[in-house]
Amino acid sequence: MSYSFENKIRFSETADREKLSVGNIIDYMQDCTNYHSESLGVGIEYQIRTGRAWILNSWQIRINGDIRLGDTVRTTTWPCGFDKVFGYRNFTMANTDKPEDFLVEAESTWIIMDVEKGRIAKIQQEDTERYVCEPSLSEDLKKTKILPGTEYAEQTAYIVRRYQLDINGHMNNSWYVKIAEEYVPQDRKITFVRVEYKKSAVLGDEIIPFVYDDVFRCLVELRDRDGSIYAVAEFSAG
Repeated sequence: MSYSFENKIRFSETADREKLSVGNIIDYMQDCTNYHSESLGVGIEYQIRTGRAWILNSWQIRINGDIRLGDTVRTTTWPCGFDKVFGYRNFTMANTDKPEDFLVEAESTWIIMDVEKGRIAKIQQEDTERYVCEPSLSEDLKKTKILPGTEYAEQTAYIVRRYQLDINGHMNNSWYVKIAEEYVPQDRKITFVRVEYKKSAVLGDEIIPFVYDDVFRCLVELRDRDGSIYAVAEFSAG
């Protein structure tokens, strides 16, 4: 069963040419996820009580049109399947006066984390029983592995700030994408974004962007000093 909420795009949310950035699009989809879980009684308090939390693993996002300042947008989400390890959730965003004209379509992959042990757990019936699955948007939004680049250009290191943390003390998922977006050429038309999360950054961590750009796609790996990857984001024209 799907869940939707409507919101008018604010000035403080927009960036270049009064458009919503990819990072802010992700903010809207994350909010929709949390609202949905709260409405079913399996939100933050439930996760604290059970010690089990859904953690985002990846995004596949298709951008069909711009979301701009002043637009009234309906964001919708629904679960579309579970297996032993992963849960899958779709999203759409559309202007309320054109609800079938999706400006954004996305599929996300999630895992269950045993918070106390700090490791991935198998999905149990109690993790999924309150969610009613609906069909997936389309096959081409299914998760596909991001192919590595060849030669990367190392960028200036970035230190994780307090305002970027979520309730778990980790850098919020959208911030990895907001950092990566900085390295996409401004004149590049982006219509497809893939993101893979590898490990969580915390307060004071040093994140070093490594950028590969071959005109067809801009690939940004966010690494630590030892070369381990926090997240990978790929921006392309489809």
